[in-house]
Amino acid sequence: MSKCRFLSFLLIIVSISGSILADEKDAKKASELVTKGRELYGTGDIDGALKLFEQALEADITNVDAHRYYQDIMRERGYHEKLLKVYAEYLKVKPDSALFNYLMGRLQTDIEEERKFYKKAIELDDKFYFGHFGLGYIYSSEKDFDNAKKEYAKCVEVDPNRPEGHFWLGKSYRELSEYDEALKTYEKMAQIFPKDPIPYIEMARTQVERGLHKEALDFFKKADSLGAKTVDFIREYAEAYAAVGEKEKAVSTFARTLDIPNLKPDFYELLFHRCRMLFLPPLAEHLRADLEKAKESLRNGDVDEALEQLEKLYKEAQDEPEVIIWLARAYLIKKDVEKGFSYAKKSLEKNNNFAEAHFTIGALYGIQKDWDNAEKHLKRCLELNPFDKEASFHYAQVMLIKGNCIEAIVFALRYYRLGGNLRNTQTLAMLAELNLETPELLEKEFKEDELTVKVYRGLKHNLPGYRFIYRFRVYDKDGNFKRNIFVIVTEEEIEGKLKTTCTMSEITFDEKEQEGRLVEHFKYEKEPTLEKAIEDFKKLLK
Repeated sequence: MSKCRFLSFLLIIVSISGSILADEKDAKKASELVTKGRELYGTGDIDGALKLFEQALEADITNVDAHRYYQDIMRERGYHEKLLKVYAEYLKVKPDSALFNYLMGRLQTDIEEERKFYKKAIELDDKFYFGHFGLGYIYSSEKDFDNAKKEYAKCVEVDPNRPEGHFWLGKSYRELSEYDEALKTYEKMAQIFPKDPIPYIEMARTQVERGLHKEALDFFKKADSLGAKTVDFIREYAEAYAAVGEKEKAVSTFARTLDIPNLKPDFYELLFHRCRMLFLPPLAEHLRADLEKAKESLRNGDVDEALEQLEKLYKEAQDEPEVIIWLARAYLIKKDVEKGFSYAKKSLEKNNNFAEAHFTIGALYGIQKDWDNAEKHLKRCLELNPFDKEASFHYAQVMLIKGNCIEAIVFALRYYRLGGNLRNTQTLAMLAELNLETPELLEKEFKEDELTVKVYRGLKHNLPGYRFIYRFRVYDKDGNFKRNIFVIVTEEEIEGKLKTTCTMSEITFDEKEQEGRLVEHFKYEKEPTLEKAIEDFKKLLK
């Protein structure tokens, strides 16, 4: 922001004589601008939001929310010192303004200076909401919840239609273990804001703190019905189900985090272990130590030593499904499929809700090309633990083989989100998409030399590295599928630079090498139109 832009606000103030209150029309305009600005701020359009907050201040210099957002944005952009100078000038013009004392307090880096300005604001106007709120926040940061409670209670008294006063008053009561008062506060908040899930989330948290998980679950359900969907909410909601013994509902609730974009594989790794713990009682410490030694031997490639350790451990822990499944895996690495299968089934007999046993058995059925049983066990594994990366990959493969292409793509993408290999994901997703015949994606159908050609547009997804533009599926006169030809954009990083190419290609199968090969037919400087793609496709048939 330019220096002139800062000074324009100062000039507004300096030019005022007497009251700084806006008329009703300007106050309403400012309020509407702040609402729009808050929406833009929430979407990440900070520049657009800032302009609206500036316009709000020009309409009504007393709009507290516009000042607060404006200060926060400008401070984040490195203008803290300029803000201090500008608001100090405001205060010179209006030293008896509770508003500008409060706003000056917000900019202080020293907590005692901040406290001084808030107290001054309250002295000037005991009914100034934000003076009490700022002081309450300081008391909260100092864990002086008795005094914080008094200030937040004053906020609620002065303006019950602002949610933050209720929110922080309830938190203060909880910190003091005054749970009944906290619930009353949140109930009042819910009455004033009936469509807001936050008071119900806070009531649920209050009940969790009291150990009343069933009651908490009722409040979480209400918040869910009102559209709560943050990561923290989903995790707490799932834990409430777990606390009352509804483990599968806990898992399906945890799985809702998969619908939230931009979460990292490390986060999902935590949820993988949490879901695993729900169905698997912990091993005794000495058994855990011995199992870890055997796993270390496997990692080091010493399968015989691992088998010896696991067989010895199995004699002591024949009822432990985790020990048994590692014995199964060791035999599979040894290529003794019969014994591996036998122990995997024993593991499942001990605990039918053991996801890893279902995964191992599903993978074994896949090796035997028993796709129905492979699907059954891999699907059950993912129901018990939706964050199992390898199960997602294997399930996507089975779905591709069985012709369920949409499911194959969904689980290939899940595999990638859980930290899976990008190239494996691209291959799976590409093969699945090539076989899609979804009517909604059909762009054009035509006849060519007794052939029927269906042209499909590509799917939209966030998987980096490739993107179909069009797919030509070719059928003979009897309706038998003959060829897949496609226009694709691919991205590849070469020596730190991203190379993007657009080609018309197809995958052919090399009988000698027993592998698929990507054959490029045409290259494009830019993405071709449908008409251009059809023209080149017809050349290819000749």
